[in-house]
Amino acid sequence: MSDYADRVVSAARAMPGQVTLCGWSMGGLVVLQAAQTMQPHSVILLEASAPAEIQGRHPDVQLVGGAFDPEAEYGTFPDGIAARPESLLARAERKRGISVPSLPCPSLVIAGADFPNERGRALADLYGSEFVSFPKLRHFELVLDAAPRRTVAAFLGMHATS
Repeated sequence: MSDYADRVVSAARAMPGQVTLCGWSMGGLVVLQAAQTMQPHSVILLEASAPAEIQGRHPDVQLVGGAFDPEAEYGTFPDGIAARPESLLARAERKRGISVPSLPCPSLVIAGADFPNERGRALADLYGSEFVSFPKLRHFELVLDAAPRRTVAAFLGMHATS
């Protein structure tokens, strides 16, 4: 996971001006890690994987290399979205628990129907984030539906000068 976070930090530091980091699912946990290394303008989390402060620590989870097929693990992806092999090591690190105790900037947490508490309210409470719930939207719908995008745009507009 830290390799992913390092790439986000590197890309963000190459950008001109202030950067908002946005992550969905496991990418949300990556963004949380990256925010610890840099000072982003803000962070947006779309049903982000929870840090150890919420999910707990599970040191018994074995760290293994390789890849897995996410469709075989989680079910078929929506039409038009291709699955790609994902890192078993990153998945194991996430399940073991990655600590991100605080955020250095304003943040928005968007939750859907699949994980309303752990990846929603509990996450927002931990970071003092603005919180918006879309209880009728499933995990993929949070990135496919226009309503969450409008929420992100409004959040960014409110924080444009902060």
